[in-house]
Amino acid sequence: MIIFEPTFLSIDNKNVIYDIFYQNEIQKIIIIGPCIGEYNISLNGLPFKKIIDTSNHTNLWYLDYPEYLPIVDLIIEGNIYNLKVNNYPTFQSKLILSTNLKNESHYVKQWVEYWLKFGIDYVTIYDNNSSEEEFNNMVRILERFDNVFIFRWNYPYRYSPSGYSAQTCREAHAIWAHKNARFIGMFDVDEYIVPQTSQRGFDVGRFLMNILRKNKDGEIGAISIGGLCFGNIEDAPEHGKDFFKIINCEKEVNFSIKKMFIIPRNVDLMCVHQIVKGEQDLVLSSREILFNHYLFLNKKRDGDKGERGRNKSGFRSTNNKILNYVD
Repeated sequence: MIIFEPTFLSIDNKNVIYDIFYQNEIQKIIIIGPCIGEYNISLNGLPFKKIIDTSNHTNLWYLDYPEYLPIVDLIIEGNIYNLKVNNYPTFQSKLILSTNLKNESHYVKQWVEYWLKFGIDYVTIYDNNSSEEEFNNMVRILERFDNVFIFRWNYPYRYSPSGYSAQTCREAHAIWAHKNARFIGMFDVDEYIVPQTSQRGFDVGRFLMNILRKNKDGEIGAISIGGLCFGNIEDAPEHGKDFFKIINCEKEVNFSIKKMFIIPRNVDLMCVHQIVKGEQDLVLSSREILFNHYLFLNKKRDGDKGERGRNKSGFRSTNNKILNYVD
């Protein structure tokens, strides 16, 4: 496990840069931050180009540059800023799982282990302002995994006027840091893939590649799957792997909450459930594959938010398919 510290820059009390890094495979310097305004950025007289986010969540600038520079003097609106440039593993042709989380150390190990069984090569976790106790606990729990990478993504989840920019900037960060990865699965820690036509031995990478072979992969930005929402309506145990035994769910698979295996070379920006700039996604039938969304995980049992996944009238069906894959 490796922990990374992104480069942050605030100008006039505004969060402008959430990270700056060099992408070796495409030889570009990438700058990512929340969409809060227009900034002219240059390096050594060379202006950065900007990719427009029509959803107004993420600012992304790039500069074609032939070599990695550990430190740069950026000129932003006429002022000089001396900044560290990060250089991350690129995971070329690998299958990655990426998420952001906050205070979910009690559920992250189960999630990582479950997904790794299906052929995931690397997991990138963007820790979004967990408490020090929770963060240190997560590090202790995951330290034995040499294919887990943690980013200290300590930025506001909502940041006006850019909205849910901690998540959208994280998605852009993963896409551009690993531009030549085969796929990047964008799933939360309460979301678990469940193949519908296979039993043990299912390999998600082979499954996705077989789908691409039947289509024109250059015209596909992502392969998407629908979600089946589960609720703990009987106050059943949720600790450890106990929540897998909770089988109360909604009747229909929900494609409005679809999640994606992004093909990063074909996508520049996304926003949670949709691609903002890039090729469109291919949505799979829930008869092939879906994901279980355990709405109640890590949610308090009182208050308005605590009711999520606990409304007794909303989960009238049952589904225990995931138990075929849980050790």
